[in-house]
Amino acid sequence: MSFEPETLPDAAPSSDPRLAVPAMIARWAEAWNAHDADAMAELVACDVDFVNVSGRWLQGADEFREWHRHIHRLHLRDSRWSNLQYRSKFLTAELALVHLEWSIEGERTAAGTPGAQRSGVFTWLLQRRDEAWLIAAAHNTNLGPGVSHRLSAHHESGCSTGGVGP
Repeated sequence: MSFEPETLPDAAPSSDPRLAVPAMIARWAEAWNAHDADAMAELVACDVDFVNVSGRWLQGADEFREWHRHIHRLHLRDSRWSNLQYRSKFLTAELALVHLEWSIEGERTAAGTPGAQRSGVFTWLLQRRDEAWLIAAAHNTNLGPGVSHRLSAHHESGCSTGGVGP
């Protein structure tokens, strides 16, 4: 199953907070697949806290950009990112929590040979800053073989957020 965002209306994503999430998800995949570290860095806050699948904690947009520029020259140069499914929850009108299931193919091993396809779950904290939505914090995790997660089962927590958000 692949994720195809809805066609966005003419309104800018920042004008309707509900459009921010699918717009950010689509822009992430586009930037990744173009191997454009500058375009990826435009999606994160200048003071982002970003933990990648290996546990590397990147702090700030500059460190984020340089790391992604580096890995997209090496083992991820032929990779293709696919968004599978996501769930989002607005915590306030300015903050959204996003869980995104993804897959990557075309990654290379350290020896330069083709690697296996892998998948994972990305957690983003999106924050509206000056009418732009940015990734303020992120944590990415590879899914192990046979791991079932909440996106695939669509579990509900039963916890109410009290109607906060849009």
